[in-house]
Amino acid sequence: MNSAPRILLIEDNPGDSDFIIDLLTARGAVNFHVETTTRLSDALKRLNEETFEVALLDLGLPDSHGLPTFHLLHRAMPTLPIIVLTGTDDHDLALTAVREGAQDFLVKGLFNQSLLTRSIRYAIERQKSQASMHQFARDLHILTARLQNVREEERATLARELHDTLGQHLTALQISLIWMDRHLQSNGPPDLAALSDRIAAMVPIVERLTDDTQAICSSLRSPILDDLGLVAAIQWQVEETTKMSGLDFALSLPNDEDLELDSETALALFRIVQEAITNVVRHAKATLVEILLATHDESLELTIKDNGCGADRETRPQSIDLGLLGMRERAATLGGTVDFISQPDHGATVRVTIPHSNHSRESRSAP
Repeated sequence: MNSAPRILLIEDNPGDSDFIIDLLTARGAVNFHVETTTRLSDALKRLNEETFEVALLDLGLPDSHGLPTFHLLHRAMPTLPIIVLTGTDDHDLALTAVREGAQDFLVKGLFNQSLLTRSIRYAIERQKSQASMHQFARDLHILTARLQNVREEERATLARELHDTLGQHLTALQISLIWMDRHLQSNGPPDLAALSDRIAAMVPIVERLTDDTQAICSSLRSPILDDLGLVAAIQWQVEETTKMSGLDFALSLPNDEDLELDSETALALFRIVQEAITNVVRHAKATLVEILLATHDESLELTIKDNGCGADRETRPQSIDLGLLGMRERAATLGGTVDFISQPDHGATVRVTIPHSNHSRESRSAP
């Protein structure tokens, strides 16, 4: 820690209070900043106004006594690590307090400096771990909801494209085929010139159907990725984005033959590139995007950097954070990490690192 952990000691016995302060501030002790209060009501007020890493709580206070003292404090500050202090060596009370959320239970007179400081440090680290787990659960919930929304949006988009493009072309072909059928079934001789004209009019419709079908398939999954590899797929995505947005790109990419990526890693990195480019187009107001892909002895590193407006965590759009969650989940499945660096007026950088042993074809095929 860069600064001394702030400890709130809630103890009404001056002797016990002085003894605990001496333990935590004596020479050789861990650097703690200890503040005291003698009443639960005062402690609750201070905790609402200030930040403390740990509370040391005596169960016998002038305005509260016994286990309800812990309940009141824990209910008011559910994320604050609480170490219960008591003069009674009551095993059942200790188990109940810990079971109901206390980080530890110490009996006055039975602990020394080492035990107390270790208890405080462990409480702080456990709280950090719990906070990380809660944040992970929240992120996972948000990501799951986003994936469901994206899936529904993709279905709606696909249905709209099928109806508006393929459906219209197929209807035009159907009308022409019905006309030809009726013409051929008529009593008189067929008008070959009219039939030829009708067939000629159908050819460009079939060509458009073919193009539209290929475009829809490419939007769902680029065949270039499967056929030619990650580098070619990135180059294709860059060309498509340039056509639509006018963005300039600077690429530094190795040959696909030198990468030797398995299909899972190639797909994950390609989707990360797509998500990063989408964020740039939607939010960055950038004119240039740099994409660098490099292999090192221990890792593969992908960097997407733009010269746009940038944003800090508090002001950037939520869709960027959701996109980052998706990127990090994709990288995590490969044992990798995603770092995001962005400052107002200084652009943004997405850096993906995948351990070398997790992305090679050889490692995937090894027993």
